[in-house]
Amino acid sequence: MINSLLNVSLGTVTASQRISDTQSGFRAYSTAAVDSLAADESIGTGMDASTDILYHAFDRDYEIREVGTTVYHDVEDSNSYHPVRHGLSLVHSILTTVERRHPILALGVPGAASILAGVGVAFWALERYLAWGTLPVGLSLLSVLLFLVGTFSCFTAIVLHALQNQKST
Repeated sequence: MINSLLNVSLGTVTASQRISDTQSGFRAYSTAAVDSLAADESIGTGMDASTDILYHAFDRDYEIREVGTTVYHDVEDSNSYHPVRHGLSLVHSILTTVERRHPILALGVPGAASILAGVGVAFWALERYLAWGTLPVGLSLLSVLLFLVGTFSCFTAIVLHALQNQKST
């Protein structure tokens, strides 16, 4: 799941571009890549560093080649992190990076969908009011909540997108 999520976030759409093991700690780097990685302050120091390094490599068009190796997972004390906690940490890191790199896609599109859902629920509440003569409070509150969350999400996406464009110029 982590491999698929990271590949999608990197935009690797063809099988030849995909990275089959995004969490491998066994990597080799050129001197230029090491210098570039050392200077990048956005690379984490925890278990999410492996994904940060791949984003760094893709951003700079570094060649990524995978070579098969054998890994033994049945050794004592091979990992100090609980697998679920480790997985959730990586998913959080990937989603945060996607939000930072593609704010319109990560926040704007779901925000627009939330606004549309809020308007739809508002029309449904209005229909119920006209049919029954009483305002369905639950539907009304849900429509307002969806509309406000969507508006906030869209506004945040626009601001982050503007900051991202300002930073790159």
